[in-house]
Amino acid sequence: LKPGGNVIVVGDHRQMPPIIAHNWQEEEKRTVAPARPYLSLFESLIERGFPRVSLDESFRLHRTMAKFLQDNIYSRDGIHFFSR
Repeated sequence: LKPGGNVIVVGDHRQMPPIIAHNWQEEEKRTVAPARPYLSLFESLIERGFPRVSLDESFRLHRTMAKFLQDNIYSRDGIHFFSR
């Protein structure tokens, strides 16, 4: 990326996290732990305070399923997720 350039990352940090089976809390390699490789790209950007826009409407889910996701998942991020 050029200095002053922009990048757009699209995805959902609440869906499929990286699948890595490792006891990271017991990791002794100093070069690995600070990088936190068990985080998804989205989680690492959110932690660093990058700006984000959350999409709140689904056009593929039944409204009952969207309500379940709203109540149990997306409410953690303050997103009012819905489907018509």
